[in-house]
Amino acid sequence: MKRHSIVRAALLSFAIGDRVKQLRESRGMSIKALAEEMGARKYHVKMVEWGCRNISAYNCLRLHEIFNVSVHYIVTGEEFEAEQNESGESDESI
Repeated sequence: MKRHSIVRAALLSFAIGDRVKQLRESRGMSIKALAEEMGARKYHVKMVEWGCRNISAYNCLRLHEIFNVSVHYIVTGEEFEAEQNESGESDESI
């Protein structure tokens, strides 16, 4: 892996951790409460929030369910906008 890829991955981990912390705090949840909701250990949630541990796809889906935000938002910080198909209906995904 090239050095810039490692740096980019680390920055992504920090950014995701910041979003998880912001979502948790905006709901008035403790780390312990979020860990229980996710079925994870408190230590794991702390490590994700600090950017020291990557988050799994499964845990991204759990956060999507708990906070009612898209997985796209958790990963990128951008709101997901569903594209419209030819009939004008939204093609929505997680």
